[in-house]
Amino acid sequence: MRSMIVAIDETCGIGKGGVTPWHFKEDMQFFAKTTKDLPCIMGRKTYEEIFSKMGVRDNLLPGRKCIVLSRSNTLVVSGATVCQYPEEALKFAGHSEKFVIGGGEIYRLMLEHMDKVYVTKVPGDYDCDTHITDVIDTIESEFFQTTEYTSEKTGLKYCTYIRK
Repeated sequence: MRSMIVAIDETCGIGKGGVTPWHFKEDMQFFAKTTKDLPCIMGRKTYEEIFSKMGVRDNLLPGRKCIVLSRSNTLVVSGATVCQYPEEALKFAGHSEKFVIGGGEIYRLMLEHMDKVYVTKVPGDYDCDTHITDVIDTIESEFFQTTEYTSEKTGLKYCTYIRK
């Protein structure tokens, strides 16, 4: 199963100034539980955001094989493997379920390969400078929404989509 996981605000924003502009412990726990023990594919900018928060370590996201998708053939990263092509990253991730975790360019590049998408809808407009409106439009037209749950505590809406 090839899956994507993303959190968006009401304008389909995902980032501002290279970081996620919100922090909800509940959503971080959902991410950790959903991706636990599974490979995670990300772009360089997402890697840098996580790395800046987590620091140098053998495994960037504990319990997960981390793969950075980059056009650069000279990029060297700590705690992850670099792949240049989507197919290479998917193959390296192995046969288990795998997750694409961002950012915007990687969501666009990898969406055609996805079977399942987890979208957390964050209430409010966070004045993001990175939006994935086109990705969300494609998800809503090419995937069936199978589940939806709204947290009474935070107002976060968790939606799951399966490709039609």
